[in-house]
This record gives sequence, C-alpha cells and structure tokens, in this order.
Amino acid sequence: PNIEALISGHTATRPGPDIDYTLRAFPNHHRALMAMMRLGELEKTPKPSGSRYTVECWFERAILFRPNDTTVRMIFSSYLRKNKHVPEAVAQLEQATAIAGENAFTHYNSGLAYFDMKRYDKALARAHRAMELGFERTELRDLLQKAGHWQEPKIPAADTPAAAPKPEQ
Repeated sequence: PNIEALISGHTATRPGPDIDYTLRAFPNHHRALMAMMRLGELEKTPKPSGSRYTVECWFERAILFRPNDTTVRMIFSSYLRKNKHVPEAVAQLEQATAIAGENAFTHYNSGLAYFDMKRYDKALARAHRAMELGFERTELRDLLQKAGHWQEPKIPAADTPAAAPKPEQ
C-alpha cells in the first residue's frame, strides 16, 4: 500500500524501484502502471526516479506483452490525454473498444473517456453499446444529457411492431 500510494518503497526509500521491478516482472500490472504514471506526474518528469524506462515506454511494453488488454489501453489513453497527446489517446481508446467485444464495462468507461475529451458522438456510441450489453449505470447518459448530446438509441426497424411482417391469411 505504501508503494502504490507513493509514500515509500519496500526495497528502497522511494517507490520507483519497486514499481520498476513489478513492471519488469509483470508488464501489464494495472495498479503498478497507474502508480508509475502518478509517480511521473508527482515528479513532473516522463522518467520517474528509480525507473529504468519512461512512463510511456512502460505502457508500450505492457501493450506488447498483452495486446488485447483493454485496461492497459484505457489507462494509457488517460496518460496520453493528460499529456495533451489527444490523437494518440483516441487511437488507444479505439483499439480498446475494437477488442472489447461484449465487455460492457470497457465500452462504458471508454465512453466516459471520450466524454472527457469532448468527443460526444463517440461517447454516445459507447453509451449505447454498453446499454445494449445490459450495463445499467447511468452516469454517462446523465453527463451526455446535461451537455445536450444525449439521444435515445435507435431501435432497428425490424424490431418495431409496425415493421413486423403481417401474417398471411
């Protein structure tokens, strides 16, 4: 807990070397990636003390290790967004949603990230997909409504009673 909270290290005074060790052993360790990202922010540097790589490099290694890890891509997108690399952040979100499949949680969270970037059309699409998959939280819908960008999902014409074929007599 002290390492993750960036209070102190276990094998060193500072947490950087311990986080570095964890990420070398387990490249896509989500909590360690978050801790390394926050350590870089705290120290205001792309290469935190005790780390042999830059924060961005740790994310690139995690993606190489597990290309289909949507959580890594979502965290990386957050890092890129905070560092004003919006096109790259969007690309990571697009990758995450492309591999998310039936994971409503990923679609929902990517919608929140798109909303933060003011990409309302993409946020709306992710909200609709999460709803379609049965995700019940409404915060994203509420945010989109408040911003004036909410639209109810369109029901496919084949599913509406009026469009249903009439039985032959």
